[in-house]
Amino acid sequence: MNKRDFVRAVGGAPLALLALGVFACERKADTSVFDLAGLDETSVEGVAVRELDHLAQRGLTVAEWRSRFPGDSVRVNTYLPRLTTHDMGERCGYATRTTTTAGLVMIRDAVFSFRDVPVPVPLPDSREAADRLTVDACVLSAVALTVTPADSSGGAALATRLGEAIGRRLKGATPAAPVDWLHRKANNVTFRAGDIEVTSYYHWGLHLVLARAEVVRAAEPKSEEALSAEDRRILARAVTLSGLDSGVAAPLLAADRRIAAGPSVGPRPSDTALVAALEGWIAAARPLPPERRAAALLAADRLLTLAGAQADTGLARRLRALGARVAVHQVEEDFDEAVGGWYVGYAGNWIKEALGLVDSGEVVDLTLAPALLGSVQDRCAIYADSAARAGEGLLIRAGTPATRFTLHQLTAQAYAMIQEHPEARRRALDHYRAALAIDSTSARAGALWREAWDFAALEMQPHGWMVTEMC
Repeated sequence: MNKRDFVRAVGGAPLALLALGVFACERKADTSVFDLAGLDETSVEGVAVRELDHLAQRGLTVAEWRSRFPGDSVRVNTYLPRLTTHDMGERCGYATRTTTTAGLVMIRDAVFSFRDVPVPVPLPDSREAADRLTVDACVLSAVALTVTPADSSGGAALATRLGEAIGRRLKGATPAAPVDWLHRKANNVTFRAGDIEVTSYYHWGLHLVLARAEVVRAAEPKSEEALSAEDRRILARAVTLSGLDSGVAAPLLAADRRIAAGPSVGPRPSDTALVAALEGWIAAARPLPPERRAAALLAADRLLTLAGAQADTGLARRLRALGARVAVHQVEEDFDEAVGGWYVGYAGNWIKEALGLVDSGEVVDLTLAPALLGSVQDRCAIYADSAARAGEGLLIRAGTPATRFTLHQLTAQAYAMIQEHPEARRRALDHYRAALAIDSTSARAGALWREAWDFAALEMQPHGWMVTEMC
């Protein structure tokens, strides 16, 4: 979560004290992680230590916790607004109890997460099935304690006092520095014992004590940098497969290096050398046999894709002469100052032409995923069905497991955009399961499972997409 999201999330929140512990989700013996000798359990500090010591039972499932603490309010596959500002990994359940100590209201939240394996449970067919799976597979990974003081003026002192009290009782604790920006604040008190970290601070009207250990894995979508790196890998391999000599390839690769060194957003400055490199490249590719020409077109397509919007509309005529489909668009400055004005955009036709030249082989495998990716990333509901069906058609041509995995994921994402239709939802889940049947052990499989679980159990779009009806 970035700082802007944090400010928006906590705006107007009551003054609170939060104590949180996050651990690797492995079953541990019920031994205390705090020294409980002589603990005054009628004090705020005593109750805080006692509540945090539930972490000794980390690894308990939701069902087991419910059996031990029948008075708790238990929720699964939901988010708790009180805790959404804190990085506690992939939460899948909460057990909450509210008490009053020394006149202060104290809320204890036991936080549950999936075990840290790529595919912790099978994908469910419904929200109800997801809830049934969760209570037996989601395990205790954190305990959060929120205290609302009667007087906000003493908040910083209370946060410091509580942090020091917890730190003194944490077995083997030594002073340390907090690990992330959210907790590097004034009035900070931090201790660490092995893989456990306790941080207490007061900021933005909140008293926070964070005790954490190994952070539960987080499944993130591919960053723009990772996608660009993949495009560059495809470009370099396509240049090699084209078989064109280095004298023709050198200007193309030099253009790619200039793009990599340029701005990452907004229209790029005019790059006439890029167009000149493409003119030489396409001319050399025309007499090539189909497979090598397909590789050359793929390289040209990836270069123009990496180049992004060009600020010089005069390049459009030269690009069209090469056979590239381009459009000249205007973006109003009041919509986005960074890209206000006219610019040239590439429509991606060369990659489709490359697919039309060959039926199978390495060039096809390099081409399939990029050919579908753009259609899915547009997030246009009106095109989602055609993108999904295109993905199913491309799967027939995929030659490697890695390519099939990616195509199943992209096809699932396309169907997920039209999930209000039961058949589309079923097909999305089928493609997610097909991808996980290919790979269920890698980090990439773990990221895919998290995306698929959010879709199946929480009815969320992949990566929280906002699907657009009009594109």
